[in-house]
Order: sequence, then structure tokens, then C-alpha cells
Amino acid sequence: MSKWWIVMAVALAAFVPTARAGETFEYPEGDPAFSIRFPGSWTAEVNDQDALEALSGDETVYLVLWEVENLDNLEDEMTATAEQMLSDVEFDDADEELTNKYGVKFWLKHGDGVEKESEAEVQFTIAVFGPSENRAFVVLYTIEKETATDESKRQFVNIMESISPVEAEEEKESEEAEE
Repeated sequence: MSKWWIVMAVALAAFVPTARAGETFEYPEGDPAFSIRFPGSWTAEVNDQDALEALSGDETVYLVLWEVENLDNLEDEMTATAEQMLSDVEFDDADEELTNKYGVKFWLKHGDGVEKESEAEVQFTIAVFGPSENRAFVVLYTIEKETATDESKRQFVNIMESISPVEAEEEKESEEAEE
């Protein structure tokens, strides 16, 4: 596993996001399970397949997130996703499990590949997480190797750290209203 992924894992577990203007989404639309916040320089929208797509302002970092219907084949879904969007996919040997500050647990696989559309060499992470008991989501994150910066990597960590179950936010708002 590359040093960058180890640094990212430590940062995801311990990094406190900076207060920065950005857009917060509740996802999925209509029946939200969690909220997620993107940096102000990013664009994000729900596409025609109901997946949430986001792109960094410099267009070197891409993230797509969707709900998984079949919880029995998560690893197969992760592999198929990587191979659908990337060629020359090589997964690192180790998987990771992390928990963010909201208690959301992530199972991550890292690797390298070539983005099919742009033919750029990328590092990628595929993460599965369940913000609530019977729901799971997959995130595919790619960053171009040649243009990757520490800031773009920190932004990804901040985005993952921002994922908060909707129930937790509703409970927090309820507690604040009672005070």
C-alpha cells in the first residue's frame, strides 16, 4: 500500500475538517440516509441514474456515490465498479476499515488504474459504508496521479469525514430545540 493511503487513513480517522464554504447534500433525494459536504470549489449533482457525482474545481478529482440494492455482493459490486470506469485496474493487497467522527464505518479498497474516458493514470479508492442499519452506499474516488496535490487529497478526507447519518442530525436539532 502506498504511503499516501496510510496518511489518508490516519487523516480520515483524526482530521477535523476546516470551516469552509461548501455545499451540503442530503442523499439520496426523497429518502435521505446521510448528509455530505463538498468544498466550495467543487461541483456536485445527482445524475440520471440517481448517483451523486462531484468534481473538484481543478477537475483532477472525481467522486461518484450511489446506494447499493444488493448487500450480499458488495465486494463484487466494488470490483465491477472499478472495472466499469477504469482499465488496467490493480487493487492494493490490503483493505481498510475506518470510522469517521460521526460513527460512520467505511470499508475501503485502494488501487491504481487508467480512467477510460480521459486515459489519465489515477489512484482510486472504493469505499462502502452504511450510515444506517439496512442501507449501504458505494463511493468511487479517483485522483489523477500527475496532478494530485496534498490539498486535493485533504479535500477527499474532509468529504468522507463530513458524512453524517440523517438520524444523528435530526437528533442533534431536536436536542438544540429543547434547550
